[in-house]
Amino acid sequence: MKKEITLCLLFLFSSLGIFAQVEGKIERKKKTKERIEKTASLSAGYFGQGITQPGLKIGLDYPLITTVKRVERYNRDGELYKTKVRKVEYFAGAHIGGFYHAKSETGLLLDVELGRRKVKTKGTKRSFGIGTGVLQTFRNGPTFSTSSTGTGFDQRAAAGQTSWQANIFLALGKDNFFIGRKNMNWEIKYKLLAQFPFGTAVGIRNFFEFSLAYPFDLQQRKRIKV
Repeated sequence: MKKEITLCLLFLFSSLGIFAQVEGKIERKKKTKERIEKTASLSAGYFGQGITQPGLKIGLDYPLITTVKRVERYNRDGELYKTKVRKVEYFAGAHIGGFYHAKSETGLLLDVELGRRKVKTKGTKRSFGIGTGVLQTFRNGPTFSTSSTGTGFDQRAAAGQTSWQANIFLALGKDNFFIGRKNMNWEIKYKLLAQFPFGTAVGIRNFFEFSLAYPFDLQQRKRIKV
């Protein structure tokens, strides 16, 4: 009988120890997800078709949905030793740009975009998306067309073509505003564009962009000071 009582007591004490360990177990990893205030940005910079046709662009980007994901890691004593923060944005943008080549053409591009942007803990970002808009081109130099009489040619001034365009883009850069620095955000973008009609067919163009962006509060209409 005494042996049975002793075994029961040992079992009871060991059970209490297990329960105490479960109650005192420290969560080593915590994940949180939250929406944050959306901030627009004004951008300006280089916009060119390849290298031979340089130009400039200005634009406005506005995030539709902005989410911050935070991962916190703790040691065995419950002290925080590492935090990883990432921002995910779905955004819309509107841009206007122009490019020029003395012996070829002058172009004006009006573009609207939809994309997804991901910003890492140290501020590095990458984004991708699609766009569409209008491309207006003008020939630089004499241009001739068949005369109305059908004989000979007539010279045309500022001859050009208005086309619809669709594109896909990929961008890399740095979001300094997200990590609390006073520097401007910057971005390098590659855009693959299909223009139609292009003469009587479809034209493919490559654009490269480098831009600096300023965070902007649209409601208060002022630049945000970090």
